[in-house]
Amino acid sequence: MRTAARQRHARAGSTDSGDGAAAEAADGEGRPDRPERQLLGDAADRRRACRARAVAQGAVRGVGARGRGREGVSARVIGLTGPIGAGKSLVASMLRELGAKVIDADAIVHDEQSRGTVGYSAIVQTFGTGVLGEDKEIDRAKLAAEVFADPKKLARLERIMHPRVIARILEARKMLRENDVMIVEAIKLLESDLRNVCDEIWIVLAPRALLLERLRARGLPQPEAEMRLARQASEEEFRAAADVVISNDGDRDATKACVRDAWERLRSAPRG
Repeated sequence: MRTAARQRHARAGSTDSGDGAAAEAADGEGRPDRPERQLLGDAADRRRACRARAVAQGAVRGVGARGRGREGVSARVIGLTGPIGAGKSLVASMLRELGAKVIDADAIVHDEQSRGTVGYSAIVQTFGTGVLGEDKEIDRAKLAAEVFADPKKLARLERIMHPRVIARILEARKMLRENDVMIVEAIKLLESDLRNVCDEIWIVLAPRALLLERLRARGLPQPEAEMRLARQASEEEFRAAADVVISNDGDRDATKACVRDAWERLRSAPRG
C-alpha cells in the first residue's frame, strides 16, 4: 500500500525501451503475447470478462483506494506505467526475472479485440469496418490511426476496453498467493480505474528527446510521435502519481541495478 509522500527515485536507463508503437490506442503498446498469460484465465473466463463492464466498475469501487480490500493477503499489485517509449517493457522483463508475475494490459487488449468477442463487436459497431484487416480481425494500426486523430474517438475506445481490461486483471489478482508480486504494465493506468487496483504505482521516465528518438526509430513520423506524447500525462503528472520513479536514460546495467533496488525495497517493506 502506498506510503504517503514517499517516492523512490532511481536513475537508470537503456536505449531499448521495449515498448511497441502501433497500438497504444487501447491500453498498451503492441507487444507480442507473453508467458504470464496463463494468469489471465481460460477462454470461458475471458468471455465472461467481456460481459463484465458493470461488474468490473463495481469491483474496483469495492477495492477502494490503492488496492485496499485484501486484508490478510500479503500479495502486492504494482502498476507500471510511463510515457510511450520510456522503457516499461524493459523494466517489466527485469522484474519478471526477479520473480514478479507480469501482466501486460496490451496482451489483454489483444484478446478482448479478437474476432468473436464483445470487444470486437463494440469496436466495429463504433468505428466501422474500416478498422478491419483483410482477415476481418481488427487492424490495430488502422484503429490507432482512427482514434489518435480525434480525442473523442480515443475516449470511446477507452470506454469500450478499460472495463474489460480491469475485469481480467481483477480475476488474475484473485489467483495470487501469499507474498506474490504482480506487475501490471499499462500505458493508460493513471487515466483509468486500474490505478485503484494497485498497491503502488511505479513510473518509468526518460528525457523527451530520447522518447522522440525511440519513437522515430520505430518508424513513427516526428509529428505523430509528438502527438502521441502530447496525449499522455506530462512528466510532472507522472511524478506526482509515483511511488517509485525509474529514470531510463542511461545504460541497461544501470537500469537493472535500479530496478533491483526498488524490488528489494518492496520485498523488505512490511505490509500496511
